[in-house]
Amino acid sequence: MPFTKLGHKGRVVIPAELRKKFNLKVGDNFEIKEENGHIVLIPQGAHQTWAWTTEWAQKVEGALKEVEKGEVSRAYDNLDEALKELKKRV
Repeated sequence: MPFTKLGHKGRVVIPAELRKKFNLKVGDNFEIKEENGHIVLIPQGAHQTWAWTTEWAQKVEGALKEVEKGEVSRAYDNLDEALKELKKRV
């Protein structure tokens, strides 16, 4: 098992053999969490990088504010039901 050490500004170097094994590249994003007293890094694939953007974070923040204000509608079982409700609002 390879070892590493904590460096300046809390940086940790992932050993080359593990970067190669898991196809990790400079700039890749990771989820970091504590699990059973261990620090776990979970690589986030390219299909998940949208969740790390400032734009997406702002959209989520805005949506949460709308929920808090009660500015969201319920989920509908079908399109006709949703359209009927929308027509009432116009």
